[in-house]
Amino acid sequence: MTALKFSTYSHLATYAHSIEVKNLLEIFTKYFFCHKPEMFVGILETKNAHQVIAKKDEIMSLVRKAGLCHDIGKIQYASTVALSSRRLYDFEFQLIQEHVLAGDMINTFDESIHCAKDAILGHYKWYDGSKGYPSNFNNRESRYAFIIDMVSVADSIDAATDTIGRR
Repeated sequence: MTALKFSTYSHLATYAHSIEVKNLLEIFTKYFFCHKPEMFVGILETKNAHQVIAKKDEIMSLVRKAGLCHDIGKIQYASTVALSSRRLYDFEFQLIQEHVLAGDMINTFDESIHCAKDAILGHYKWYDGSKGYPSNFNNRESRYAFIIDMVSVADSIDAATDTIGRR
């Protein structure tokens, strides 16, 4: 995860945020493995809850990578956009929306995070896919839709409660 290590040096707050999102995702995933493992059916070609449980470690690894890498594209913009506690200017917000596409591009070069592609692209899309960005990605058609949803929730929780880089 060379690109993720680079994010530590480019913007520590984004790195810390990614660690927190990963931690929340681990909690969510463990809960769903215990209470609703069928939510992961279709991921890693599983067809039922028994297969999900059998691939628990692989799914957990995928979820961890999705959490750690969901904002990896921000390393391209950290020096351009002041990622601080103030509200972003319109041009900065337009730039920062591009981080999902930048993350997807980084993803093509770093095979170790390839499995997180849909989470990188889809975590700013609305649950029903009707709004959000990028407009050309359909999070509802992804076989990782449930993981994308968990990343969106974890990302939102950490963003709302973060006191490291946003305040």
